[in-house]
Amino acid sequence: MGAITAETTSGPRPLTQAAHGERSMRSLVFLILLWLCLAFGLLVLAVLLLYALHQDVWLFRSARPLVLGFVPVGLVYHAGYCAAVSLLMWLLVRFAWPSHLEDGSDGDGASR
Repeated sequence: MGAITAETTSGPRPLTQAAHGERSMRSLVFLILLWLCLAFGLLVLAVLLLYALHQDVWLFRSARPLVLGFVPVGLVYHAGYCAAVSLLMWLLVRFAWPSHLEDGSDGDGASR
């Protein structure tokens, strides 16, 4: 019995090779899209989490305890919060910035 073949532009070849090439390309595209969706989802989740953490209701009414004996805990919290937001903003600009804003055109095709 002969092997089952698939017709391609380069001639007949076994069906398993033809299907494997298409399947591996589809799985690669799927993995890339999955990674992009997960990365975008994590960035959105991080923005929402930091937005919720900005509402400092648990340290708002008291300056105690003091950190290092003289710095109010709310001030230390907000210093750490600012560092976390700065890191998130760097990640957003680095990985989620729309590239069409960087092409230098003003929208009508003419560059400045």
